[in-house]
Amino acid sequence: MSDTSAPVPRLVRFGVFEVDLRSGELRKSGARLNLQQQPLQLLSVLLEQPGELVTREELRKRLWPDDTFVDFDHGLNAAVKRLRDTLGDSADSPRFIETVPRRGYRFIAPASVPDWPAARAGRGAGPRRVRLERAIVGVGAAGAIALGIWTFLKTPVPGNAGANITSAHRSPGPLNRLTTGTDLNTEPTLSPDGEWVAYASDRSGEGHLDIWLQRLSGGEPVRLTRDPADEHEPTFSADGNRIAFRSEREGGGVYVIPAHSGGEARLLVRGGAHGPRFSPDGRWLAYSTGPGRFSTDKNSAFSSATYLIPSTGGESTRLLPHFASVAWPVWSPDSRLLLTARHGINDNQEWWVVAPDGQAPVKIDGVNLVTGSRFAVRPWSWLEGNRIVYSAALGGDSWNLWEVVIAPDTSSVSTEPKPLTTGADLQAHASIVRGTQLVFSNLTQTVNVWAVPVHADSGRAAGPAQRVTATSALQWSPSASEDGRRLVFRSDRLGIGGLWMRDLETDREDLLVSSRGAIGPVITADGSRVAYVDAERHWAIFVVPSSGGEPEKVCGDCGDSFVFVQDWSRDKTRILYLAGSPTEVFVLHLPSGRKTRALQRSPHSLWQAKFSPDDRWISVLEPLEAQGHTRLWVVPFRDGSVPDAHQWVGVTSGDDWDDKPRWSPDGNLLYFTSLRDGFHCLWAQRLRPDTKEPMGPAFHVQHFHSARLSMSNAGFVGLETAVARDKLFINLGELSGNIWTTRLQ
Repeated sequence: MSDTSAPVPRLVRFGVFEVDLRSGELRKSGARLNLQQQPLQLLSVLLEQPGELVTREELRKRLWPDDTFVDFDHGLNAAVKRLRDTLGDSADSPRFIETVPRRGYRFIAPASVPDWPAARAGRGAGPRRVRLERAIVGVGAAGAIALGIWTFLKTPVPGNAGANITSAHRSPGPLNRLTTGTDLNTEPTLSPDGEWVAYASDRSGEGHLDIWLQRLSGGEPVRLTRDPADEHEPTFSADGNRIAFRSEREGGGVYVIPAHSGGEARLLVRGGAHGPRFSPDGRWLAYSTGPGRFSTDKNSAFSSATYLIPSTGGESTRLLPHFASVAWPVWSPDSRLLLTARHGINDNQEWWVVAPDGQAPVKIDGVNLVTGSRFAVRPWSWLEGNRIVYSAALGGDSWNLWEVVIAPDTSSVSTEPKPLTTGADLQAHASIVRGTQLVFSNLTQTVNVWAVPVHADSGRAAGPAQRVTATSALQWSPSASEDGRRLVFRSDRLGIGGLWMRDLETDREDLLVSSRGAIGPVITADGSRVAYVDAERHWAIFVVPSSGGEPEKVCGDCGDSFVFVQDWSRDKTRILYLAGSPTEVFVLHLPSGRKTRALQRSPHSLWQAKFSPDDRWISVLEPLEAQGHTRLWVVPFRDGSVPDAHQWVGVTSGDDWDDKPRWSPDGNLLYFTSLRDGFHCLWAQRLRPDTKEPMGPAFHVQHFHSARLSMSNAGFVGLETAVARDKLFINLGELSGNIWTTRLQ
């Protein structure tokens, strides 16, 4: 029996754009654009009926299956905005997508189908408007994009997941929004009886997070805490009468308050403890130390430890002390086991199951096989039947909730992961009671470049951080000229993924390099040239004039993979770069093309290398994976020779997570970011002018402790810093969000 259905076109063109409906690729004038799956699916649905209204209800049914949780209004609006940004379209003066208020959208531009037999029949070879078949909506995920060392995966579940992997299916019920508005409402937790939700919110308008309590069925929320410090990460006790939470007051710690009356909080654990979790039997409280904020970077758990303490207080016991980094403890329903996440800087993430006494830990095989190793796959809940609910980004820059089942002996993953939510935002903080009632936070993240004014003589902040870029796209990896007039950074605006140049005197921004593989831009001190690596062109190093022009490949064999440009010499004849495994520091001499090793410290890798302003020294970061910390060094630079270990000058002790060392213009200060106070903040260390030995203790330049706006919200990998004469350029991430609830069937 022959198939008589109309053939489906592969390519559709409109204006300078062309969409491949089979591969899921969108191109502009031949250049491939990076567009998330849902905006691309939205475009496909609109192209099915060019010139005709497609209702919001139809889009909901087509883009979001009935068994998936999503904030539909927000998700659709975000998808439309992302698609318009990529096409350079405007809601006020649309060229492609017209909004029909309160009803839906219409594709209004002429669309043609080149070289498609059905289009040519009876009409010659000329283009014509067509009605595309419904079958084209099944568009593949957007292609992988190299962004820093953060590599996005193409598909959520590999096809070779293993013979012991089966399917797990659970259908959600209706989705209800518990909170509304543009505040940050986050980190919900359900009471054991499923009647109440406690969460953190800045809805008071006072600029900090407090703990709020609200009935799951609705009604007005009740404020439980009023301290001017952030208070967040609530968790109910097993009997529902107490709430433990993280507070930043007086140096921070975990506190406990009565669940329904609030009142005076009692300190349970002082210091960097966060993420408290009561055991279901009420005997224990588990918590972690280290970076406390939820992050989309797998390194957000690095330099973490997990502890247990009796739920009424007492002595803490470290769990799995022989692991450098263990975080995010989740209790089994019977309180007999905990699931934790463990990894180092270069390790794949692992899940381990361990008893409260720390005996006989078991590694869960197959976690990286079904989730991908380059993302922070964070577990939230352990349900009956060994079901684990977790967050992961698998196929784009959105974070969704997933469910997977582990084997009865907890030694392996036994099912394929099933997505519980979809959408372009971050779904996290899943709390579930009775195996069915689910609440979670749906967060919106933006990352922009900010400038911190500093006093050149002291290095201390001269005022609050000021926003430099202001878009809904992700703006990463800033690098600035010494006078602070030119700023180059990476952005995913327009869906292209490329490098942008900003004139800070006129505020004009221009696309400098249109390539999704272009990463790690570094501008010369005088602002005339930019060096970068193109990860899609065999990790070659390129140089381009900052005024624009054709990039020049200056090194095509600097490394097989993972090459990163670090800095320019003052005379612009040398480029400092990283390559190899373990990573070492090399110098590329541009006039001759000669490559020489500058620094090595086997077996450790080296990162974040920068020339001093006089080119006589190199600052560098050494990860200490066994301790879960890092150490910053300053090393003499002698072109053509590698300094001995005794010539290395330690700037920090190696007892903290310190990162991004950057020289002050006079070379007498080393700025860096640090987690030494539990948050990603800016610090500085004064150096002796001759020997570069540290003088006195490090001092903070500016703190970023806000839950809504912080360096931590930018992610570890996207986070960068750059130094100009009177300011520091940094990445800050901003969060907003609401609480949603549904039932798992």
